[in-house]
Amino acid sequence: MTLFLREPSAGKHGILSRQSTPGVLLYGHPGTGKTQLVRAFAKLPGATCLTLSRADIQSCMAGEAEKKIKQLFTYARRHHPCFITIDDAHFLFGNDSVNVTSRVDIISQFLAEMDGIRSQGAADPIVIAATSRPYDIDKSVLRRLGVRIMVDMPDTAAREQLLKIHLEGETLADDVDVGELAKTTKGYTGCDIKNLVWTAANSAENEIRRRGQAVGSSSSSDNLRRVLSRSDFDRAKRTIPPSESSRVSKMMEFHMKFGRDLEADSECPEIDKLTDEGTEVYIFR
Repeated sequence: MTLFLREPSAGKHGILSRQSTPGVLLYGHPGTGKTQLVRAFAKLPGATCLTLSRADIQSCMAGEAEKKIKQLFTYARRHHPCFITIDDAHFLFGNDSVNVTSRVDIISQFLAEMDGIRSQGAADPIVIAATSRPYDIDKSVLRRLGVRIMVDMPDTAAREQLLKIHLEGETLADDVDVGELAKTTKGYTGCDIKNLVWTAANSAENEIRRRGQAVGSSSSSDNLRRVLSRSDFDRAKRTIPPSESSRVSKMMEFHMKFGRDLEADSECPEIDKLTDEGTEVYIFR
């Protein structure tokens, strides 16, 4: 997707000059970092990034949504290279997005713009959509989002790295082992882990305040540095349980049916290679 930003000459001849880059669908359970990946594209040097959301469409009167989509793509073509990002794409292109008539009109306009029907030779933007419900997205839209990448739940090694990131600047008690904590947080998303660490730190800070009140001095508690103990994390786990999803099987069913095979990069250890009935699929963690 970033090839034409790094090497503009790559798309000046052959099929790369005639065929626009396919759209991208990032899918996975809530809290796994899809929105963070989408935001990362907004920071790419040399590119314009525009966003399309459910609020942009819901606030429109009849016919205004299609006009807004057209204006968005027109602006994007004038400011090539450009990305159009869509978070929670199922709200725009799912069965329960808007009423049936508006939904058909919105999707028709979106498909026409993605196909470049009205582009008049101008370079089309790259559409990057993110969703936690890929199986609800209209199949016509799904075909235009030809690169489909699952952003999966973090495994033990990933959870350990996430814990280290969020624990930066914190002091841990001797009874806290980050590696062991990572093993006991199976089912936690990246967002869950951030909330877990915050809750544990908040618990430790409250304990300091209670000690200060017990001795009748608030200044004494101000001078104490909080230390996160195992009991703080145990209390936090009771408050922040792992994200339970009743849609795990539906997500994997979608992935095995529609997920795009990705070429593994030896420099990207975060890509896990799975094999299922002879089909290789790659999942980003």
